[in-house]
Order: sequence, then structure tokens, then C-alpha cells
Amino acid sequence: MKINKALNFILALICVVSVLLVPVCAVEELDGDSSSYVFDYWGNTVSTPVPYETEINISLADFGASTPNIADMAADKDNNIYIADAANNTIWQFNEKLEFVAAFDSYFIDGEQRSFNAPEGCWVADGKLYVANTAGANIVIINIATKETVRVVKAPESEEWSSTVDFVPIRLSTDNGGRIYCVSRNQTQGIVQFSKEGKFIGFLGALKVNPTAWDIFIRTFGTKKMKNESLQMIPTEYTNLYCNDEGMVYAITETVSDSKIKGAVTGRNAENAPIRLLNPLGNNILKNNGYYPIVGDIDFNLSGKDSGASRFIDVAVGENGVCSLLDRKRGKIFTYSADGDLLYIFGGLGAGIGSFEQPVSMVYIGKKLAVLDQASKEITLFNTTAFTEQVLGAYAAHEAGDFETEEACWKALNEKFSGYDPAILGIGKALYNRGEYKASMEYFKLTNNKGYYSKAYKNLQAQLAEKYLVGVVIGAVLLVLGLFFGLKYLIRYIKTANNTVCKTLVGGSYIMTHPFDGFWDLKWENKGTVSGATFLLASAFLIRIISERLTPFLFSNKNLTQTNTLISTCSLLIIFVLWIVSSWCLTTLFDGKGNMKDIYIYSCYCLTPYVLFTLPVLIAGQFLTLEMAALYTSLQAIIIVYCLFLLVAGTISVHQFTLARTVVMLIVSILGIVLMMFLIILCSGLIQNIVDFITQVFKEISLRYS
Repeated sequence: MKINKALNFILALICVVSVLLVPVCAVEELDGDSSSYVFDYWGNTVSTPVPYETEINISLADFGASTPNIADMAADKDNNIYIADAANNTIWQFNEKLEFVAAFDSYFIDGEQRSFNAPEGCWVADGKLYVANTAGANIVIINIATKETVRVVKAPESEEWSSTVDFVPIRLSTDNGGRIYCVSRNQTQGIVQFSKEGKFIGFLGALKVNPTAWDIFIRTFGTKKMKNESLQMIPTEYTNLYCNDEGMVYAITETVSDSKIKGAVTGRNAENAPIRLLNPLGNNILKNNGYYPIVGDIDFNLSGKDSGASRFIDVAVGENGVCSLLDRKRGKIFTYSADGDLLYIFGGLGAGIGSFEQPVSMVYIGKKLAVLDQASKEITLFNTTAFTEQVLGAYAAHEAGDFETEEACWKALNEKFSGYDPAILGIGKALYNRGEYKASMEYFKLTNNKGYYSKAYKNLQAQLAEKYLVGVVIGAVLLVLGLFFGLKYLIRYIKTANNTVCKTLVGGSYIMTHPFDGFWDLKWENKGTVSGATFLLASAFLIRIISERLTPFLFSNKNLTQTNTLISTCSLLIIFVLWIVSSWCLTTLFDGKGNMKDIYIYSCYCLTPYVLFTLPVLIAGQFLTLEMAALYTSLQAIIIVYCLFLLVAGTISVHQFTLARTVVMLIVSILGIVLMMFLIILCSGLIQNIVDFITQVFKEISLRYS
């Protein structure tokens, strides 16, 4: 009777905990247009206010450019815009109001005047216009004020050009030292570098090839035909670039496969991101501290032409390291901070205002953004909204060291646009910098920023330890003594108490320390009971619910607002039942000595380590920082592994199997579980179809004779 009361108590407690911990799904959206959004930590789309509004829109056809073929755009410090027109062999110049200023269509080389030959790229720096004269296979540098040719950088000589592909410049940029960086068409060795004087230096940042195990196997052991049919392991080529004021080169590529980008998103690993920030040594130093790597859209399941990963075609860098990327697939502009946080997204394909038909290039004009559309032959100038002004103002204040203004900007944003994660994170960082670690932890938790949360928690622990050192030491000593004597008394009570619950715990503890003898006694000495096994199973069920909901924030990666713990735990219970059935069916074929009752009992007793140690590990985890994640994960893994070890030992002892036969039986039992789950799903589908058919028949009859 006592065990029945204990089981009833545990079942009632499970119901109470399940009700209290049922997730409340809440979706918070900012006031904004559906076309402007960001992604939260869980990948959900959160609307934001519109970051940019159209100010001016002009067509190149209005300035005498017949059927222009425009692909690149550049801007100088005076906010003049330059557009490369390959069809008209011209570089068009406009001012910041998109008013026509001048046209550059020729240059001098060896004392001879020549026209540009299908220029596809341009760049402006220090009063000079750099032109990627694509069909001419050279780079032309022109003084903008005088229109005089400064220098013509010719294709590298064959003896120094190690590539088998000809030099065909399509995009270019320069650093603050005058060095020229150029993307050459179909060039897989990296970005072409020239000195300020136009001398070929070499290649920068060749993308490394990471062959799969299958590729290596084919190239090592495959036939000649298999090797020829396999893909060539050549580096990926760059498609565009931008050199910032520090001399670092942003380089993008369109040819990273969708599967690799999807893997970068799901694994939150930036290794396969389509953008890199190259230092002079060619190393990627791009920061990816946001929720996801800088890959653009993280939704790959859209229909039609919008399906798949984003394809970046241009990059523009604004003030304070704010970086915008142009996606040709969906016509959207993704803007990130210097740390890799996604700030806002806007744009889209279409013919309306603020949309594009075929965007190919963009540049920053101060805080404004100009976008070039190849299909419509138009330039659109976007101006910032109040929302964007506050976002950029916060980053400007941070760069200037004005942390009070930065915090004020973030607070104003959070008050006006509640739910905007960069603002919440900014407030948390401001509180952290002021030493208000406990308050900052709340903001870091709201944004799921475990890195900053761990730092704040670590500093809070040090702060409390320093402030209450004597009390902490005395409390720690008292806690250790209390645990020691409390556990000693509890163990003594459990061993001497004459009730089923205590006997079950004693038996389970003996099995943990003497597995083979313990399971022998469980089966052959009849020391295991169904009621005791059920108590352990119910306890494990309850602990599973508690641990799922109360796992320390730093070590949990589940969205608890959208997770039904009761359903997930019941799913494990169903698998446990299927294990009992599958194991009984198969051990009968393997001449096992145990029946279904024996299998149920020893399987439940295998959960003893989980029942005894999961909660202590869970409590200890509340005091650990992110640096100790390996310790927390290892303790959890040890518990699970030991439960599996007990399962093997129980199978050997109860069924009198050898180790080899036990391993085979366990593998076959797992396959049996998979087969039964497949049959259950198949039968449920058939039943659903039958129910739908009968329902439709009754509806048809009722409609026909009504």
C-alpha cells in the first residue's frame, strides 16, 4: 500500500509540474512593415520599422545612355556616384542629388588615346577614378579633376602570372596605401594584388578546398573514369570586393553551395559563409557574433525562384563598420554591425517603390544608400528613417567612446520599438560596462547571448565573493557539513527503513556498484518488484520534466516557449515501452531466460543513476559558467552512459547471454523499435484515410438526400 501511495504522489506531482511548466507561446513583433524584419535567436522572423525610404529614383536612359549595361557603382568622399556602363564604354558621374556631372569614356596609353572597352567595374579614392577595363584586360587610373590618365596597369607578364586563366578585371578596390585589389573573372587563386605603382604582387585569400571523405577515396582508389567524372577540387572564385579604411578587404562569393550555407546556419558556424574579411595575410578576420553567420536569409524553404540560400552580389561598408550586403536572389539588403549582429533587412524583388528588378550594386552616400538596378537601368537613393538614425547613432556613440549617449539611444529604441534585440543587447552591454552585472544578465538572457551572460555571471560571483567573503566561506563550510551529515543520515534511514521505496533505492544503489551480482539477485533471487520498478520509472519521468524545463540557461539550447515538455517526455516513454516489447520478442528468439516482466524490471532499475544524480548535477549547473560547459556536459553524458552500461549488464545477467550475443540482441532490438514505429505511423495514416473516406461518404449522402 505504501508503494501505491508513493506512486500516486509521484503521478500527481507529474501532473502539477506538467501544468505549471506548459509552454506559453507568445510572439512579439515590432511595429513595422512586413518587408522589413530581423531574425531572433530561434530563427523566427520579427518585423521591424522600415529602415530606409526612397528619396530619388532616376533612369540612365534619361542622360543619353542608350541601352546601358551597368554592373558596378562607386562613390567618393564628396558623395559623387560613378557607374560603369559596359555597353556604352563609359563611366558616368552623378552628384549626391543624382544629377549628371560628367562622363569618362577614354584614356591615354603610350601616348595614344583609346576608348574604354566594356568596363565592368569602377572605384574612387584620393581624387582618382580606377576603372576595370574588362575587355581591354587592364586597369585605368584617371585624375577626376583634370581627366588626365595617371597610370594604366597592364595584365601581369606571363612569367609572373602563375594562373592558367587570363587576367580579366571585373571589380576592383584600393586600400589607404594605394595598393590595388582586383577580382579577375574565373580566377580561383584569389584576389589579384597590384602595388601603388601598378606592379603585380600576387594573390590574396585563395579559398581553401575541403574535400569530403568520398572525394579523397575516389581520388585515391577510384578508376580513371571515376576520377574524370568526379568534380574537380578547385577553389571557389570571388565575385566582388570592398576595401575599408583599415586596409582590410571584404570579399564575397556566389558559388558556395546551398547545402554548405544551410549547414553554416544550422550549425551556427561561419566557416562556409559567402563573405570574408581578409587581412594583409589573407586570413579571414570577419566577426560573426550574431545569432547566425553572415549568410543573409536563413529561410531556405521558400517556393519557386526564392528558394535556396541568398546570393550576395555586392557589399558596401558604411560608418562605424556597418556592413550591407545585396542579395540578387531575393533583391533584399541585409545590414550587419561590425560584430556581425543583424540590424535590419529591407527591399525585395518587384516593380514597386523600394523594390528592385535585378539589383547589381550599391554604395553608401554618407548614411544614405544608393542601389543600382541592371534590369530597369535605374539608380535609387534611399534615405534613413528615424529608426535607422537611432541605430546608427548608437554605434557612432560607441565608436566615439560616448557610452552614455549609446545607452540612451538603445533605451529610446527599446522603449519605442520593444523587442528589437540589438537594442536589448546594447542596454545589457552598457549595464555590464558599469558593473551592474545582475541587471545586465537579464538583458543578455532576453537575447540568448550566452557569452556575455557567462561573463556577467562570472563577474557577479567574484563581486559577491569579494563583498561577502567571510559569509561565503562560512556558508560553504556549513553547506558541506550539512550535505555530509544530511546524506549520511538519509543513507542510514534508507538502509534501515522497511518500505518498498527505500528497498528499491537500496537495490538500485547495489546494482550501480555491483551490476552483475545485483541483476542476478534481481532475477534469480526475486529481489526486484514491479512496484519498485514502476516507482523508478515514474521518478525518472518526473525528473525528465523538471530537468527539461529547469536546465541552466547557459547549457540549454531549447526554445521553452515553443516546447511541450510533457509530449517530448511521453515520446520517450513510448520508446521505452517499445523497447520492452521488442526486447521480449527478440530475446525469445535468442533463447533468453527472462520474460517480459523481468525485462521491464531490470530496464527500470537501469534508470537508477538517472534518478539519483540528475537533480544534483542540475543544481550544480546553476553555479557554473560557460567555461565549465564541458564539465556539465560530461557529467550528464556519464549518467546516460552508465545507464546504458547497466542495460548491457542486466541483459547479460537476466538472459544469460554472452557479450557478443547481447550486443547483437540490442542492435536487433533497436531495429525492431524502428520497425514498430514505422508500422504505427503507417497504420495511423491508413486509419486517418479511412476516417476521412467515411466522413466524405456521410457528407455526400447527407447532401444528396437532404
